[in-house]
Amino acid sequence: MERNQICLPKIAVYDLTNDQKLFSYEFPSEHVKEDSLYTNIVVDVASDRCGDAYAYVTDVWRFGIVVYSLGKNRSWRVTNFNFFPNPAASDFQIYGLNFQWLDGVFGMSLSPSSLLGAERFLYFHPMASFKEFMVSTALLQDESVWPDKAQKVAKAFIEIGDRGPNSQSSTSGIARNGVMFFTQVHLDGIACWDTAKSYSRNNLQKLFYIKTNNESSPLSSLIQFPNDLKVDGNMDVQSVWVVSNRLPIFLYSQLDYSDINFRILRANVSELVKDTVCDPLYEMINFISSNTSTEDHCHQTFTKENRTPS
Repeated sequence: MERNQICLPKIAVYDLTNDQKLFSYEFPSEHVKEDSLYTNIVVDVASDRCGDAYAYVTDVWRFGIVVYSLGKNRSWRVTNFNFFPNPAASDFQIYGLNFQWLDGVFGMSLSPSSLLGAERFLYFHPMASFKEFMVSTALLQDESVWPDKAQKVAKAFIEIGDRGPNSQSSTSGIARNGVMFFTQVHLDGIACWDTAKSYSRNNLQKLFYIKTNNESSPLSSLIQFPNDLKVDGNMDVQSVWVVSNRLPIFLYSQLDYSDINFRILRANVSELVKDTVCDPLYEMINFISSNTSTEDHCHQTFTKENRTPS
């Protein structure tokens, strides 16, 4: 079947105090390449100055990020070689299915401004990748750079670490305490990282996993292909939200509609990372001595926060 895109992608802006749509912004046609697929959006509001807000939108199939300025009501397209997929991470083997996804830049999360002063950073990764990257938002917001000076600033997009085999991730989000949560679609899991620490495997914590015979396995079947993740802005109790939807089974096999295929899951940020390597108050010696109880705690926290249909 031939696909025909009728409308250009848009950003819709809502007032969440009354759920009213304020306006929408249509992407210029030059931002939309053949087979462009815009999948994720992150909003950057500095010090509650709404007029200076920016939005970053990923084009996962044509490997770019569109930056939208609310103040200018204008957008520009950012490109970088780190937005491209890694062929070695493009082969997926899950649920007895084998498929290849050449998905580029997908996951994005913003550093909390309270932790890094005036400068903020955008963390990002392609879906088909085992690596994490970062770039200053000041560079993204400088319209004069794009596209003419893209090559000159290419190395400003920095690789910060590698998650290891089968660690492909779709989306991520950072809480106010500086902890990043990210999906692990190949492993049916969620993991975390304290952004104040180095991005090394020793500082990455799989949540809801238990280690037996030197192998990790999920503690729960609630998470099956975690396709989306967000951290809310609740000032009282901040939560991480996950959408689990068994997407590969839907695309390449057959869903069992007598089972629960789609879930929205929630967990308290502070309780989820307590006593793990992601806890900003964590000490390595405590983690080494209580590794098993830590993973049990993560599972109990997540299942306590969620209610699923029977």
